[in-house]
Amino acid sequence: MPLPPAVAGPTGELRGLAAQSPTQLWAVGRTGRMGSVVGPIAVRWDGHRWVSVVGSDVVGKFADAAADGHGGIFVSAFSASGDDLVFHYDGRKWSSEHVASGHSITGLAAIPGTSQVVAVGVCCEGYDEDTSGKIWMRR
Repeated sequence: MPLPPAVAGPTGELRGLAAQSPTQLWAVGRTGRMGSVVGPIAVRWDGHRWVSVVGSDVVGKFADAAADGHGGIFVSAFSASGDDLVFHYDGRKWSSEHVASGHSITGLAAIPGTSQVVAVGVCCEGYDEDTSGKIWMRR
């Protein structure tokens, strides 16, 4: 299958995938590499083609995705400041919530039939004796 234009170049990476329906599939990731400008990628498959849905007001590196059950998507992201964020795209606009600083989100899931989303991750990654699991829940 052809790559979405946002990741067809040598610096695009896809990191997360979420299916909402046969005609709505989301892929998220980032552009850029170490030492270059890094930006988010969020593309939606409509059954025929990939469409980019990231606006200029969205920043960070997208890591994982979960369909919200209403045509939108939740996305976990790492910001340049080291903060973890959870973004939500409702089909028209993006919003975000701060999760934590100094953590890494490793998984994200939306709870069906609700507006809740859960993120899991680790604190202090890189130092095995200091690493601990974390859970964040949006109610």
